[in-house]
Amino acid sequence: MNTVSARNALAYLYKYVEAGEKGYAVVASNVRNRALKILYRAYAQQRLTFKEEIFAEIQPTRAASETDSANPNPGGTVYPDNLILCQVVFLF
Repeated sequence: MNTVSARNALAYLYKYVEAGEKGYAVVASNVRNRALKILYRAYAQQRLTFKEEIFAEIQPTRAASETDSANPNPGGTVYPDNLILCQVVFLF
């Protein structure tokens, strides 16, 4: 997987996680059951953490590729196993 496709996959995953975070936050604010409210807030917080982690992976790659286009591996390596792990964690 090259850097551009890894960045695109992470950007897509970022949007998906962001939508999940907002969705859980809206549900948490509208549900009356206290236990469900706590659960949905926890899910929203979890998605926020995922979003921050994904953002941290995207930013160094973008900054490095803009400054040094001759480097075949700017910003480090995003390993496919880590991307799959992020996708699996997101599903649960």
